[in-house]
Amino acid sequence: MSVKTLIIGISIMGIITIIGWNLYEDNNQNNQSPVEKNRVINPQQKAKPSQNKNMEGKTDSTPGTPEAFYQIIIDNNLFRPLGWQPEVPQPKYMLIGTVIAKNTAQHTEAFIVERQSRQLHIVRVNDWIGEQMVKGIEAKKVILQEGDQEIILQIEHSPFF
Repeated sequence: MSVKTLIIGISIMGIITIIGWNLYEDNNQNNQSPVEKNRVINPQQKAKPSQNKNMEGKTDSTPGTPEAFYQIIIDNNLFRPLGWQPEVPQPKYMLIGTVIAKNTAQHTEAFIVERQSRQLHIVRVNDWIGEQMVKGIEAKKVILQEGDQEIILQIEHSPFF
């Protein structure tokens, strides 16, 4: 009698374990985010990476997509410090100073530092600095041209004076 009871008990425990495991798996699939659910249900469908990002880091996504659904949370992050503002992009170069010759434009020069590498460039009018051409040099001001766009560099501050 005890062997028969033991076999029945083990069988019932096995059935309960299988049912419990299936319930656990179903519960985990229900708790996934909409993106993960979509991947589980439709494995043939490839997730689209966000194509366009503007300067604030926001993704341009079409309404109805999971990216658009969560974008409001990304844009209004609860854990940012109060008064936080997005970074304003700075020009690639920084103007340090200019030398203006009174008699000829041949000796007019500008001292420009590349922000990332801290490399100093001494340029004159019609010189190239990277992909930008120096169009003009004035006192405390340099005009660069990259394609159709003009970039004006001005001395930000004067650390020596």
